[in-house]
Amino acid sequence: MLFYPDINNETRLVLMLRNKYKGVHSNQISLPGGKVDKLDKSLKDTALRETHEEIGLHKDDIDIVGDLSSVYIPPSNFNVYPFIGYINTTPIFHPDSKEVSLILKPKLDYVLNMDIVDSLVEVNGSTQKVPSYIIDNHILWGATAIMVHEFVLLFKQMINS
Repeated sequence: MLFYPDINNETRLVLMLRNKYKGVHSNQISLPGGKVDKLDKSLKDTALRETHEEIGLHKDDIDIVGDLSSVYIPPSNFNVYPFIGYINTTPIFHPDSKEVSLILKPKLDYVLNMDIVDSLVEVNGSTQKVPSYIIDNHILWGATAIMVHEFVLLFKQMINS
């Protein structure tokens, strides 16, 4: 989960819309990240490497400031271990055209105040109603929505304490 200041010094979150492909996460909003590579020394290294591969940001520019609870994703049989990172300057993104069709950059204030809505999505070949968020007319649901929701709860708890 990567944040950065835009040119107006407003904090933004980086989300990706995955390309359409034959797979369970086709055309879904996600956070940068992916599978562990045998050369990765840690899960943090995996997150930084994948962020570089998917959206072109160098690992040395990212400060990891925390992490969130792991999330199991049944359709792909993966455990996700999300980290919270920050870049001190407005980045220039270089998305991998094989994996990323669009980078979404909602303002932190928007993310903190999103309403949970019910959306219809395709899950394993059938249409299901799922709790979700709407960002730039795209449906954010599933594991990514769970991670964003946890971040929002923790952030609000931190501010209120």
